Amino acid sequence: MALFRRRTNDGPDWITDLPGKSRSTRKFFQALVQEYLYGIQRLQGSSVATPSTGSWSQVERLAIEHNGCLNRVGRKIRGVNVLDPEIMDAIRIAMDQFAAYYGVRGSLIRVWAFTKPFNERFASGWQPSELFRFAWWEERPIAFACILHPIQEGEPLIDGLLVFDHVKYEFTPDAKAEPQVVWGRRQVREAEEPKLGATVLHLNRSTGYSHADIASSVIVPWGTPAGPLFTAHSNPGPRGRQRRN
Repeated sequence: MALFRRRTNDGPDWITDLPGKSRSTRKFFQALVQEYLYGIQRLQGSSVATPSTGSWSQVERLAIEHNGCLNRVGRKIRGVNVLDPEIMDAIRIAMDQFAAYYGVRGSLIRVWAFTKPFNERFASGWQPSELFRFAWWEERPIAFACILHPIQEGEPLIDGLLVFDHVKYEFTPDAKAEPQVVWGRRQVREAEEPKLGATVLHLNRSTGYSHADIASSVIVPWGTPAGPLFTAHSNPGPRGRQRRN
């Protein structure tokens, strides 16, 4: 999958201050950068097996570490509003540096982190409408981290949050400059056999995109007794996952 970019540095030469920002923002940013550096040390010293480079498992591991760093800084520095635009920019800059150390785009860690609260909200209060429904995601929307691939070769990939409500897919890019994209279930030609919560949707050309790599911590199969999950009922069964560089 196209999750990664070449590492450009080994971490210590990060930006560690934000001149021109408020004193509270600079203090928060410096503390967060320090936590990320501690996080790198924790990951290097961990006895837990390191996820393979170039995998969604690595993105998930880094998202968990990011959340832990952010929570620790929040406990140290009280009264910080993480929804303040200046603080959000500071988090974005710090996270991008942390992600780049591992050769990962920071946008992927951001959208992965968003999937958990979305799916928790979708799952809350779910009651099956029919006897053969066994999981909330059979009837409720599901959120995925997503990499959207344009049809045109060489065009940049687009990372974002994908929400599927069983009728349409709604893609919200991490970059504000990119447009939101919506396509219907019938515009998915094929879905590859999911593996550990990840799959690939092959899209009709009418969408403007060739395919979408999607994943979340929710383990969702290709289909249920009621039929395929990601595609229209008339679409063919899953094909094996293809190897990607």
